[in-house]
Amino acid sequence: MVDLGVDLQAIEAGLATLPIQGWQLRSSRQQRRGITGTKVDVLFEESHHHRTWADIDRLLAESPLTVATRELARRIFRRVGVAEAKVHGVDLAKVHFHEVGAIDSIVDIVGAALALEQLHIDQILCGPLPLSHGTVHCAHGAIPLPAPATLEILQGLPVVDGRCDQELVTPTGAAIAAEIAHFAPLEAMTVERTGYGVG
Repeated sequence: MVDLGVDLQAIEAGLATLPIQGWQLRSSRQQRRGITGTKVDVLFEESHHHRTWADIDRLLAESPLTVATRELARRIFRRVGVAEAKVHGVDLAKVHFHEVGAIDSIVDIVGAALALEQLHIDQILCGPLPLSHGTVHCAHGAIPLPAPATLEILQGLPVVDGRCDQELVTPTGAAIAAEIAHFAPLEAMTVERTGYGVG
């Protein structure tokens, strides 16, 4: 969305209204296989504090963000929390995000909600999401791909074999797509702008 023209400084300003510290965004133009796009990194300080889903939901509910942005971010975070609760066998309110994961997820999710509001998009279409194979390392150690939380979030939605051993769809990305998009074949349309996110 930044490559489509979203003002990253406006996103940072919105995120700065939240009571979280120790993060910053860095944007750069990069190439992957000859295609140029925008890479946005979330940089954060290492910490050992934890936040529960309930803590994060309250933080978002009490934030000064617009109602639309605040409620979209809460719905996305709830999708992640519900999936993590099921995978770990705990109540939703007790789902823990270690501090780095919490900051990263808050910035990703609220940043996406702020960007969508800025773009004034009426409808989002999404094709089947590609699921990969292998393992990925996280706070709990090595876990299988697709990550169990990703599979929980994508239940009932179309997926395809990504034919890759790298994580192509994270739980956060899956939750954003599941919450904002209509999964369907592309309709007839006129392309006006394109944007490439470089991961």
